[in-house]
Amino acid sequence: MTGAMSIGEAPINDIYTMISKVEMLYLDTLYDIGTVEKITQAGFSRIPVAYSKQYPVIVGVLLVKKLLSVEIKGETIASLYNRRELYLHLPLFLTQHANLKKLAASF
Repeated sequence: MTGAMSIGEAPINDIYTMISKVEMLYLDTLYDIGTVEKITQAGFSRIPVAYSKQYPVIVGVLLVKKLLSVEIKGETIASLYNRRELYLHLPLFLTQHANLKKLAASF
């Protein structure tokens, strides 16, 4: 149990990827073969979605395993979301100094 106990004290940046190193999609991103390849090559289980490149505010998070089950029609992420073909999870914003124990206590 020592490992489980010590991870609760670890700072969040020991386990999370900094946003500057994360592959991101935008609401106006076309969901096509190129996007699927970009997502799978990124190797993340979650991909943040921002409003646009010009206004890069994160509006939600896509779970890759759910996104890859959506039929490729060349539509935008926004179109698929508006038709409820995919779901955007609410983003959780943390500082790099947060720890897991405090994070878990907030739920």
